[in-house]
Amino acid sequence: MFTIKAMICFVGMGIMEQTLCFQSEVPLSFDDAPQCVIEMNKLAEYMSPDLEDRNVAIMLNCVNNNNLNT
Repeated sequence: MFTIKAMICFVGMGIMEQTLCFQSEVPLSFDDAPQCVIEMNKLAEYMSPDLEDRNVAIMLNCVNNNNLNT
């Protein structure tokens, strides 16, 4: 199974203009990498205008959960 991991960064926050980043995961899973990448790209396209307006950056990546050590 594949999931979409996200790193969300709020750019130029506060008086010190700090960038604050958080890790997250999109609550969906996919059977294969190609489907995960397609959906990840759709999600990025959908969110991009709002994120740019709010000075927020997001990095998305499809991850194979079967390869993760737990």
